[in-house]
Amino acid sequence: MIWIHGGGFVQGNRGEMDAACRAFTRIGFVCATVSYRLGFYPPPVLANPFAYDSVEVIRSVYRAVQDLKGAMRFLAARAAVDSTDASRVVLAGVSAGAITALHMAFADDDERPECTRSAPDLVFPGQAPIERGDLGPFSGTLHTDKPMPAIAAVVNMLGAIDDLAWIDANERVPLYSYHQTGDPIVGCRRERGLYNFPLNVGANYPVLFGSCVIEEHMQNLHGSTPDRKTWIHDGPDHDLHDATAIIIDGAIWLVNVLSKPTSVADVAAPQSSLAVFPNPTNDVVTIRSSQPLADVQIIDVHGRIMRHASVNDVQTTVSLDGLTAGMYFVRAGTRSTTMVVHGGR
Repeated sequence: MIWIHGGGFVQGNRGEMDAACRAFTRIGFVCATVSYRLGFYPPPVLANPFAYDSVEVIRSVYRAVQDLKGAMRFLAARAAVDSTDASRVVLAGVSAGAITALHMAFADDDERPECTRSAPDLVFPGQAPIERGDLGPFSGTLHTDKPMPAIAAVVNMLGAIDDLAWIDANERVPLYSYHQTGDPIVGCRRERGLYNFPLNVGANYPVLFGSCVIEEHMQNLHGSTPDRKTWIHDGPDHDLHDATAIIIDGAIWLVNVLSKPTSVADVAAPQSSLAVFPNPTNDVVTIRSSQPLADVQIIDVHGRIMRHASVNDVQTTVSLDGLTAGMYFVRAGTRSTTMVVHGGR
């Protein structure tokens, strides 16, 4: 799981994602945080986050994606050393990091913005023109001798994409999104970046399509499917209104997606219901099925069977006494779901 920090492409650092990494390593993920090039030219006498023009911001996103691709190749090449699974790479980002992750997942080489090839020179009073030339291939220049791993899922927190058309009908990358409706920095709908900032800071930022319209676009393409979940909160902030609840919700969704096939046929196939509640829980859990249960197992993220019960009913209750906090799988026959133990005992 690769976490990408935010900061408007002008600030922030990978250490800001340490807490998110710790949360997900507790439930069995291997996490890494990455750096990418920051900063772009502001207008004369001003400083970032002011942008000289919309080309500058678009080029900064492109550079971030180039650097992310290099990091992904580097980490995948170390899979044996790090004991990771390079076939199941999850990209997770917040704000600018989520924008980077979405562009990485959905923008193809032939959708490369023209301004990344060339743009008008920058002309500042009393200075020689600054050439804005070709930024190079979309693949970047880092670790290009190593293969690019596939993306198994994307976690988008407060992100957006430059063009909805880049999300094609045949691109089925599992996606979890969170956004607040009144986000003043990265709009949940179609808004210019920093659109609600004072002093018209966002005047030269490009228009972005936030999580609200990404979800609408995905609904039009695929309808509601288990390989996508969007949490839209009615709030005014560029922030997570309840970080713990969102992390747990995203983690449960993510573990379910990664443990099941995600082809169109598999997503559409009806499955019998298996529910656990309360979830998250502490002491006991009730397991309910749409058909009689015969054999129930609770398994930790390392594959160890922590509880086993023989049942001849559609519902049973299992004690969790002694289980540590974390993520668990609940398996009944060929069906499975996930459960989070909050505190354990």
